[in-house]
Amino acid sequence: MQRANSRASCGRDFHCCPDIGIALETACKAGFDFVCLPLVNPRFKREFIGGPSKNRKCALTRSDMCLSSQDWGSLVVGKVSPWLQLDADFYNTRKNSEQALKEELTWSAHLGLPAVLMPLSSGKCANLSQCLSEYMASSYFQQQYWMQVPLISAADQCDPVIEGIDDDMEEENLEDTWQW
Repeated sequence: MQRANSRASCGRDFHCCPDIGIALETACKAGFDFVCLPLVNPRFKREFIGGPSKNRKCALTRSDMCLSSQDWGSLVVGKVSPWLQLDADFYNTRKNSEQALKEELTWSAHLGLPAVLMPLSSGKCANLSQCLSEYMASSYFQQQYWMQVPLISAADQCDPVIEGIDDDMEEENLEDTWQW
């Protein structure tokens, strides 16, 4: 039973955030309780296994000093990089994504974020689950991990007329994202 004065918490999702202070101020003025921000600058795709930027040394993201620890711990939910593919068929892609996820989760723990948002892009997520479970078992910091499940899969959003798909085939191939 819910208390009469309790309310749902609502946050604003930012796909990019050049200035975290302005983003927080804008969201608070609009009545949001928290913001969802990328943990890492979208331009900084890291390569741990191989590739041209494997030996590049640069900042992972913005400074942890741009907000107080209280603000990090109560107003920000981190979002992992959208390029991560922990269940990719290619070994290097999968291992690189595993290393990057671990780095991002370690950064979110350092910041003291209350939660981390992870988008699901397919029902193939066994390795993601295993990596997250291993990280949680070895982590010293208690944190929530939110899985973002799309209401409709990307494949189901295709227009059958444009894609040249027969109506009967379309109904057979619908993917239930809630099974992910």
